[in-house]
Amino acid sequence: RFFDHWLKEEQNGVMDEPALTWFRRQYTEPEPFPDRLNGAWHSEANYPPPDRQEQTFYLGEQTLTAAKTDASTADAYIHRPTIGGRGSLCYGGGAPPNGLSRDLRPDEALSLTYTSAPLQAPLDVLGFPQVVLYMQSSAPVAHAVVRLTDVAPSGVSSQVSIGILNLAHRNGHANPQPLTPGQVYQVPISLKATGYRFLPGHRIRVSIASAYWPVIWPSPYVAMHKLHRGGHTPSRLVLPTLPTDRPVAEPPTFKTSPPRLIDVGEYLYEPPVWQIIEDVIKQSVTVKLYGGDTVILPHGVTLFNSEKLEMTAYHQQPAYARMYNEVIYKLRNHGYETEIRATGSIHSTVDAFHIDIQLLVHLNGNRFFEKSWLESIPRQLL
Repeated sequence: RFFDHWLKEEQNGVMDEPALTWFRRQYTEPEPFPDRLNGAWHSEANYPPPDRQEQTFYLGEQTLTAAKTDASTADAYIHRPTIGGRGSLCYGGGAPPNGLSRDLRPDEALSLTYTSAPLQAPLDVLGFPQVVLYMQSSAPVAHAVVRLTDVAPSGVSSQVSIGILNLAHRNGHANPQPLTPGQVYQVPISLKATGYRFLPGHRIRVSIASAYWPVIWPSPYVAMHKLHRGGHTPSRLVLPTLPTDRPVAEPPTFKTSPPRLIDVGEYLYEPPVWQIIEDVIKQSVTVKLYGGDTVILPHGVTLFNSEKLEMTAYHQQPAYARMYNEVIYKLRNHGYETEIRATGSIHSTVDAFHIDIQLLVHLNGNRFFEKSWLESIPRQLL
């Protein structure tokens, strides 16, 4: 309707509606493919709302508190390139095998964590949470992966938002600069926008790690990182908060879904795969994904497509991660069969990404077209 108004000049009243209509989530037991999320709809006449404020929590001795501490200290953690398997495979909601975050406690056990006391009253957040961290690394390239979570009274840790920064990009993405080992940097990191209510009795947690496998490629160096906090290095979380007495709004009117393919044919799913395999001997973590389906249309037309992905990272050798991807399309139409198969692999070293891509097309079982690409690309502080 917004585009209809501005591009088609339709007077549909969309500009008279609230500037923002948003869904305020609240704690839902984390699972990769939830049927529903708890929360309520709200609307804002203006954005940002004039009554929005900022609430700051300072990182302490595994704590988040409103009060600063006078003494400056540091928490050390090693670069673990295989952390991240409890997280989501995409930022939005997905269909199998691309699921949402699960209980994050196994990842948090290998991260720095800072947790508030149980809340005495609900706390509503709308906007982009931010952390300001004072970071130090022994390596010229490092990532900071910051998760904001809601810790239920049961101890389950559910993701609210996440922010990721390659610290070589701390001054912007146009001109990356390596870290000077041992130097302390003030690093602001914006997290993904969220609308969320922390309930009474729940706790707010910030966890900090150096990897998010397999979502981001690991930085290449074995490294020790330090987070400085307190005193002249006041690492902190800043939440954009709202009063909790907002009226509940009517849900937006969404367009109806298009007709299902089953109404005009048949739709067959391939069993999806989402596997996380830890190899104790090799000290590696491999993620395997697979999804596919077949569409059978009237008049004998059949379309099959599938995608397979396999990625491996090594705890002791962060530079040498690798991935393999295969995509297949098959079209059967009145006695003809066309198959397109694209495969690609990437393996990295300290200095470069080595890429091998192959494209193969068959027509009725005979090779019709083939092409391959082989290239090495410098890492350039990645």
